[in-house]
Amino acid sequence: MQDVKDILWWFKEEISSYIDFVINVENGKIPISNYSLQHKIMKATIFLMIYNMLENIIPLALKKVCDEINKKNVKYWDLIKELQQIHIQQKKVFKENDPRKIWETVNQIFGETLFLNTYNLSSPDELKLQQELQAFKKNFSINWTIRTSSLRGELEKKFAVKYGNQNFKHIDTSSSILLDRRHDLSHGIKTFNEIGRNYSIQDIEKIYEDMLSFLNILITTLDDYLENKRYLHKKDYSWIKEKLLFFFRKIFNL
Repeated sequence: MQDVKDILWWFKEEISSYIDFVINVENGKIPISNYSLQHKIMKATIFLMIYNMLENIIPLALKKVCDEINKKNVKYWDLIKELQQIHIQQKKVFKENDPRKIWETVNQIFGETLFLNTYNLSSPDELKLQQELQAFKKNFSINWTIRTSSLRGELEKKFAVKYGNQNFKHIDTSSSILLDRRHDLSHGIKTFNEIGRNYSIQDIEKIYEDMLSFLNILITTLDDYLENKRYLHKKDYSWIKEKLLFFFRKIFNL
């Protein structure tokens, strides 16, 4: 993740220097014409800069997870179910869009162990799935974009990213504000003047600091995710032991 950290450093330099510039404008150290309007536009612009940082860093960090999975030649059935769902959904094997339902269908067809050649597959979807899972190596990818205001919740739900005991209340609040304001600006719902009017530079700086905190936590968490191979499914073979004990008791009347 070092290269991700390096790129994040450049984003920090870019945004922090711009915030300092806006503060100097606000304090009269840098005079500008039409201050009342231009100052509001400058503040609103920072929302897009912060969002740009998130849209770059998060997919880049997730790509590192994909690269590790591909480099290790991890098999489909060795992945945690969240990543299995992502792979099947993105390959569009089924017309169904809900990744959980797709994953359930896959497990109904193949079960927990994969003996593809023993099944009499008939539907085009099932045949396509058979080919896809057999050719799984070195093609795992995550095409991720921000879709909800809860960045943390989305990553945790989809990729089983566990952040540990952190207080995320302020980060979640800032995340929601940032994504709502970005949506307003990019879709023409509000003007830069309107957005900038409602937030002080201190408010925006706080949102920026919270998003930086989140990205640092995410990178640290994904470092642990890779180091401890948390993308792998931990197989539970306890049922085998129970079965063997059952048969031994039957045979030897224990």
